[in-house]
Amino acid sequence: MHMDRWIKISFYFIAIAVVQELLFRICFPLPEIENLNRIDLDVNVLQETHRIYQRDQDWYWQSSLDTEARFVHRMNRYGFRDQEWCVTKPPDVRRILMIGDSFVEGVMSSQDQTIPAYLHQLSGSDQLEVFNCGLTGRGLSEYLQVFADLIPIYRPEMVWVCLYANDLGTSMPLIPEHYLQPDYFNPFVPRIWELIQQARTYGPVHFRWFNAPLSFFDQVPDQDDPHSAPASIGQLSSGIADAVHAGTFNPFRINAFSKELKALPSEPELGEFLPFLKFFGDKFGTKVVIVYLPSRNQITRYYYPYERALSTEDLPDSLDLTTNAYQIHQQVLLKQCNELGIKFLDLTMPLRSKEEEGVHLYWNYDEHMRSVGYRTVAG
Repeated sequence: MHMDRWIKISFYFIAIAVVQELLFRICFPLPEIENLNRIDLDVNVLQETHRIYQRDQDWYWQSSLDTEARFVHRMNRYGFRDQEWCVTKPPDVRRILMIGDSFVEGVMSSQDQTIPAYLHQLSGSDQLEVFNCGLTGRGLSEYLQVFADLIPIYRPEMVWVCLYANDLGTSMPLIPEHYLQPDYFNPFVPRIWELIQQARTYGPVHFRWFNAPLSFFDQVPDQDDPHSAPASIGQLSSGIADAVHAGTFNPFRINAFSKELKALPSEPELGEFLPFLKFFGDKFGTKVVIVYLPSRNQITRYYYPYERALSTEDLPDSLDLTTNAYQIHQQVLLKQCNELGIKFLDLTMPLRSKEEEGVHLYWNYDEHMRSVGYRTVAG
């Protein structure tokens, strides 16, 4: 009887441990790869927001000057705005990775209205996977690191690298010195231990069903930093200034036109950006396609009045960025891509044609595209 009692107690504790393990695995899911995390590619977010950036934290983008809608970015367990990624590719399935900035991530659109989502929808096939590898606010150096980290793991047949106009400037892109050696979670390790280790490295792991999205923007000035508001903000109209103060409009849009005015007529510093993509893509049997996404101001003057409203500088009415003098980036990319045998898609003329038809692809104050713009790019 004494032995039976201990057997029952043992089974009782084993049952508790099993149930606890199941609950932890259901409530706190973890991805396949332990050390793949967007934050490792997006470290400036920590400095810019002063907040913990968790890889599965959802976010929302708002432009109250354009619409009352909040566009929520549902992130996967690696921190990208996409469904969960599986390393093992199903048979007969083609895989495409799309790398770029906020235009690839799909700012100012819903989850199913991004360029990668539309590309999958327009294909009409379940035999195509399109990964959204967009990194809002990042540039060429981060694109290269994403490329180097993800290609050897996911082995896509094709990668689209989408370059928006403001990606190209005078800063030399950094060539990756290494690529990710994936560490996979061990299914036999207790989930509680994995959660502790992940919390130490990346912060708390989210509960599956409770993930309230955070705003991409802080209020300006920040409550902890009363001097964070630029002095020039007082020169804007009260409506624009109020939206920036409230954290419902992107403060980086202020005087953004002047930056384009200076950057677009100059040849961009690409360094070894394209040769690295070609070399690394060939190494893993991946075809590279370079896509140029123009600024709205390069294709039409329709948005110029809104740019002037967002400027604290005196912009003359005659400025026109649709002229050839401001289309230098496309020419440089075309020349280098032809020399390397890389396919290049310049979307300047197709998007200009749509705008000339009266289809406005971009929002008025926010620089990003409406859903019709993202769909046009994907098509």
